[in-house]
Amino acid sequence: MTRSSVVSCGGCHGRCCTAYVVPVNGADIWRIARTQHLAPAQFVWCDDEEEPTPTGVLLRPGEATYMLALQHHQPRQSQRICMFLNQLPGGDGLCSIYADRPLVCRAYPMYLRKGRVIPRDDMLCPAGSWEDIEAIQTSWRALLVAQRQAWEDYALVVSAWNGAIRSQPSAIGATLARYLDYLLLAYDLVSDRPLETAVGELHALAVNIIGA
Repeated sequence: MTRSSVVSCGGCHGRCCTAYVVPVNGADIWRIARTQHLAPAQFVWCDDEEEPTPTGVLLRPGEATYMLALQHHQPRQSQRICMFLNQLPGGDGLCSIYADRPLVCRAYPMYLRKGRVIPRDDMLCPAGSWEDIEAIQTSWRALLVAQRQAWEDYALVVSAWNGAIRSQPSAIGATLARYLDYLLLAYDLVSDRPLETAVGELHALAVNIIGA
């Protein structure tokens, strides 16, 4: 990848796939699980949030919230190699789920500043990448807006779950596995309808799964 006209990351050697924690929202997890026929526990891990966010997941009332991210091949080493990066012997060094990759990966290395699409100052793309950014403003803006909406929708899904957790006695909590079960069923429920129309149903679904 050397200029903005290049549509593949071939030749980049997956720099961003070995450097970052990749946060995932519910739509990302649901899409990967359903299309790749994987259980979320096979590719998702969680970690404490330093400060609670609208998408931080509660597993027990009054305790820390968690963020979800893609698993790494080497989770305890400094190099964060995404589990979907094809680096096995004979591999091509590319994303093995490219069509279903998380939205944050699709949007990298761009963000919106006052309505303009701007490359990140700290991007890992090779020198000279994205020089002709004006030529791709419209398509990148649409992607970034869709990404923002997906995270806003996910905040509603998380809020329904967290509300159900808070309504339980303090001794009762849930596991990450239970939350991931809820997540798949929640996105099945809203796959063909606006998410905001199903908030009550999502809360009831969460209560049932927590109490199961």
